[in-house]
Amino acid sequence: MGENELYQIAFHFREAIVAAKTNGEFNFRDRMHRFPGGCCDDTCDLLGFYLWGKYRIHTSQRNGYYEAEMTNHAWLITDARIIIDITGDQFYGAWKSVYVGQEVGTYKKLSRIITQDNFDIRKQSRLWDDYNIILKYLKKGGRITPAAAAIGTVLNLKPVLQIQGEKLDAYAKVRGKKQAKRAMLKAMKNDWETRFKEYASDGEMCLQAAYTGNLEEAEEFKKEIQEVFPGMEIHMDPLSLSVACHIGYGALAVACSRKVTL
Repeated sequence: MGENELYQIAFHFREAIVAAKTNGEFNFRDRMHRFPGGCCDDTCDLLGFYLWGKYRIHTSQRNGYYEAEMTNHAWLITDARIIIDITGDQFYGAWKSVYVGQEVGTYKKLSRIITQDNFDIRKQSRLWDDYNIILKYLKKGGRITPAAAAIGTVLNLKPVLQIQGEKLDAYAKVRGKKQAKRAMLKAMKNDWETRFKEYASDGEMCLQAAYTGNLEEAEEFKKEIQEVFPGMEIHMDPLSLSVACHIGYGALAVACSRKVTL
C-alpha cells in the first residue's frame, strides 16, 4: 500500500477520534479525552490494531524524546519504514496533524528513540472501549451527531476549537460565550508562558484576534486580550470566508505567531 492510501486511512481514523471527542464519547479520565495531547502512545496502539485488523499492515511503535517540549512522543512505523503519525500537532512548529512519509525532518531531531511492539488493546478494557467508539464514528464518516448538536443548543454549550499546524480540532466545550473566551485566553496564556516562552521573552511573538461579522463584540474581546497581555500590540481582522462559512456568525478567535524578519 502506498503513502497516499495510508494517509487517507490515517486521516479518516483521526477524524473519527475528533468527532468522538467532540461528542463527549471519551470518559474525562481517559487520556483520549485530551486528544491529540498526552495520548500519542494510546493512539498508536489503537491505530496500529486497526491497520493490522482491517488491512493486515504491520506496524511498530517508535518513541523518542522531544527536547523542545521536554517530553516523549510516539508514532507508528511500518515494515517498509513509513511513518504514520496522527498526534504530531500537539506540538508547536513543523509538526503536522497527520503525517505519513519517511522518517526525516522533525523526527530526526528526537533522541533516545526506541522501537517496540504495539500493545494488544484487547487486553485492556479502556482501550478496547475506545477502539469500539472510534469504529462507530468511522462508520458514520466522522460526523458530530444531531443529538449532540441539539443538546449543545439547549444547554448553551459553546465549542472552543484549536488550530495547530493544518488541523482544526475540538479543544473544549463550555457554557456560554463568556466561559469560552475565558478558556481561550487561559489556553493562550499557558502556551505563551510554556511552549513559546523562549520566543516571547525575546520579543519574537505577536498576537492576533479575529471574528465573523460581530465587530463590536470583537473589539470588546480585543480589550480582554489586552488585559491578559498588557503592552502587546494585537492585530485584528475578520476571519476568511472559507472559515466563516463553516463556523458561522458570531465567532471569536485569538492566535499567536512568531514574527518573521525579512
